[in-house]
Amino acid sequence: MDIILKPFFYLIFKFGLTSICLNVGSQFHNLNLSFSSVLRVLIRAEFVFIIPPTLRFFKFYFLNSYQLIDFQNFQPLSIYAIFDLNQNYQWLNYLLQVLSVFEVIYWFILALLLRNILGKDFVGSLGFVASTYGIGLLLWVVFVMFLTISLS
Repeated sequence: MDIILKPFFYLIFKFGLTSICLNVGSQFHNLNLSFSSVLRVLIRAEFVFIIPPTLRFFKFYFLNSYQLIDFQNFQPLSIYAIFDLNQNYQWLNYLLQVLSVFEVIYWFILALLLRNILGKDFVGSLGFVASTYGIGLLLWVVFVMFLTISLS
């Protein structure tokens, strides 16, 4: 039961926070966005984040010998995959995992899907995503890094 509820609550939490960021940002930009339209866009754009776990599954499915730490630390196409951090810089792990090609693709998909709703061109929509979702993501990453430092 727990294995079913964790992803469900994660998605509700993620969609909720992201849609709140976009809706609050739309109020600051004097735009009229409904919560349901933002949620529909987020659900469509979220499919890009299915690719990294799929790549992880196929990579380790065909490997015969690996350790659990290899499976946990495999973050395809992220900056985390480039750096090998020692114990002194563990607080940077989450930041480096978030900075990935898939996050950039997510921003572009959000901008493409929101441009029709916002009535803006792609660049204006990308600016809206950066000023709303980008700030929310930055605050979230800082919060997780703070917790990592505090609890370790």
